[in-house]
Amino acid sequence: MSALNPPIFRLPLELTQHIASFLPNADLCAFTLTCCRFAGQVLSPHSSIWGEKFRDQYDLIGTRKSKDLKIEYQTRALVLSQDISLGLGGTEEGYLWLEVLHTLLLETYFYTRRSNSSYPSKNLIKIEEVIRDLDFLQRPLPQYDKRTQSEPYDLFCVVQLCLTHLSLGLETSVLCSRSDYNIDHVYSYGKQFRVPIVVNSSVDLQTLLHIRNFWQRHLTSTREDTFLNSYRTLIERPDTWTSPFKPNDEFKASWLGYYSCIHPYPKTSKALKSDQTCENLGIHGPTFANSLRLSVSKNPQNWPGMFNTIIPMSESSPSRTFFRGIQRYHDMIDSPTYLVRGFLEPILEAQGDFPGWTRICFVDYDANREFLPLFDHKNTHDEYLSFPDEQWPPVDLHSDFLSIYGFEGVLLPGGRIILGQWLDMQGEGTGECDRGPFIFWEM
Repeated sequence: MSALNPPIFRLPLELTQHIASFLPNADLCAFTLTCCRFAGQVLSPHSSIWGEKFRDQYDLIGTRKSKDLKIEYQTRALVLSQDISLGLGGTEEGYLWLEVLHTLLLETYFYTRRSNSSYPSKNLIKIEEVIRDLDFLQRPLPQYDKRTQSEPYDLFCVVQLCLTHLSLGLETSVLCSRSDYNIDHVYSYGKQFRVPIVVNSSVDLQTLLHIRNFWQRHLTSTREDTFLNSYRTLIERPDTWTSPFKPNDEFKASWLGYYSCIHPYPKTSKALKSDQTCENLGIHGPTFANSLRLSVSKNPQNWPGMFNTIIPMSESSPSRTFFRGIQRYHDMIDSPTYLVRGFLEPILEAQGDFPGWTRICFVDYDANREFLPLFDHKNTHDEYLSFPDEQWPPVDLHSDFLSIYGFEGVLLPGGRIILGQWLDMQGEGTGECDRGPFIFWEM
């Protein structure tokens, strides 16, 4: 009788399923092939093994049935095990792979926002494992036609942008060539007026990705003698994060980043493609990162009408947060100080089926104190803590400022990285107005 019913068959069903949950997928398949009884116990849609294996590898939000987790777990295991390459980017297989990564990121976004845990997201760990040996971040241009395949095109851009912190890593040797972005888009070159990045709650994901790829190239590539030497000295870099997402929407006060300019203004697009940035030409001397220290200021006059004519606020935004602050060069002794004023406004519509995007616009300026005098400004030992009481608002963009630059950017979902473009507010409307890309990340 014992030969027909060995002890292992007399184990409680729950215990058999629990033991099987510790097996890697290949061993689990071998185990269930030993007999029909084990296969029925372990692979049943109602088996507890699916919940245990899912929770072991992924962020689980809410309560889901075992049969649903089985389908999701098996789908992810199959799709993510594929040796995806850029060549598959325009295929059905590539699109399915992107959809799974999009789902993992979306779950991470909501999991992080709901969780007070200090543990890193399991989904992000899985994503890093999956893309570590692939060329997904190395060739970050979509293989889809935006005009005929807008859904997969946006999907590709969103996944790439949400993984920006990984693309800026120095340890992963992520390659990005100059052909992976259009430098004309990056600088809004040849345009009499700047092309907005956000229009009617719609983000120009294409331009944003070109800007991201520009910074991926110039911050991490040893083939460019531009920003890498400065970037690698920074302690607080995005690639050191365990998550690009924050658990809440608190106002973030400290930022670090770079902006790029090009002088003299290139006469042709070919010249711009060759020179790329002043840092490539050594025009401005040593490269320093820029630091921003911001604080909420409820005064709507932080964005007066003359600013709004050049970088207009969204008419559809239901709320807006105004701020002011200080911009200096990071770790530069005797750095000049520039004042900052601006606003944040939520982008209500999801972009590529991903929520959580925010528009940020600000100016940094050097005021002409003959026209915008200071009122009893008291210096402190830390200039970051001292925003002067000055005559405001201005009345003339040219006479009231020695220099003033406007910035329009997008806080990526999670609110920890800003990508965008800047322009010379006094030169807007001229064919050779100074413009360029910028990037900031939370300190």
